[in-house]
Amino acid sequence: MPRLHLPAAVPFLLLAALPAVAEEPAAPAPAAPAAATEPAPAQPAGTSEKTDDISAAEVSTLLRQLKQMRQSLDSEERKTILAALTALNSATSGTTGAMTLWVESVRVVDFDRQNKKQTEFEEWRKKNDERMHDAAFCTGLLFQCKYLKLCLEADTPEKQARALPAIHALMTEAVAAMPKMLQYSGMLRDDAFSSTIAKRLGIEKLAPEGWPRALLRPEEHYGRAIAAARKGDAAAVTALWDARINLERSIAKANDENGKLRRRKEAKTQFGNRKDTRDAAEAELVDTKNAVAFEKDQLPKLQWAMGEDLYKAGLRRRGLETMFGVIHRNPRHASVSEWVDRITAIAEELSGEGKPAEAPAGEAQKKS
Repeated sequence: MPRLHLPAAVPFLLLAALPAVAEEPAAPAPAAPAAATEPAPAQPAGTSEKTDDISAAEVSTLLRQLKQMRQSLDSEERKTILAALTALNSATSGTTGAMTLWVESVRVVDFDRQNKKQTEFEEWRKKNDERMHDAAFCTGLLFQCKYLKLCLEADTPEKQARALPAIHALMTEAVAAMPKMLQYSGMLRDDAFSSTIAKRLGIEKLAPEGWPRALLRPEEHYGRAIAAARKGDAAAVTALWDARINLERSIAKANDENGKLRRRKEAKTQFGNRKDTRDAAEAELVDTKNAVAFEKDQLPKLQWAMGEDLYKAGLRRRGLETMFGVIHRNPRHASVSEWVDRITAIAEELSGEGKPAEAPAGEAQKKS
């Protein structure tokens, strides 16, 4: 975490820089009624008439102090990011760098910062030796480091707006690696900014604002981009949706392949070189369950959402055709009743018979 270092010339508290308000001396008990009331003591120079008022000069002092505080914080944060990028560049440049950084991070976060002994760390290393040499686990660490690096490099709104192609490429690379990651494939959807490596580097709170904190979250990565495109780039909506749907289809297939390889490994551990005697047809059905579920349930939902986004972006005809096509191809889908109600409301609004539906982005821009 960045630490706040205040300039020596700046008072730590604003009130310390404000002129003190003099207290009125206690009046002695009069021996006899005074002939006339004495005038109240004059206000000290530079203070307001009311002690809880703040003058323009005091506000200026406060703003100056806050500006210096912000500069100090930004400087410390930038140092943290640069140091983290150096470590992540090293971790992602070879086959063992991510594992080396993880082991070092565990030592610092879980042992040094907890005031544990070096012997306890050595004992931990012995117990985790197998995992430290597991290629699947190392792959998971590598992708977490790559995503952290990508996020920290996107340090301006302009860079963040242009980062989706790089994120998509990294997600595609991760999906291709999923089958052989076996039980560690879930690391791709884990919060990278809560990982031991992120804690070691002090970057837990430095994820770009609004970004997913994990790599394999296509619904969040593309959701942000589609929402932005819907406001003014209708043509991009289709391309973004196509890319997201294709990626999610690949994830479903990769999950099936991952499950197949995991079962083979378990069978080999249990039966050695003997063939697994499970029914082949049943095994094949199990090995495609994610892909089948995607095509039957998730794909129609995604296509419907795409149609709605096209309609809202101003491509009314294409949006309605997409939505109606989803209903026509999936008459038994669990959401079909809701979809029929929605498209009926849109059609009635277009005919002037119903309440106005949400105006497409293109139409809203024309009216404004």
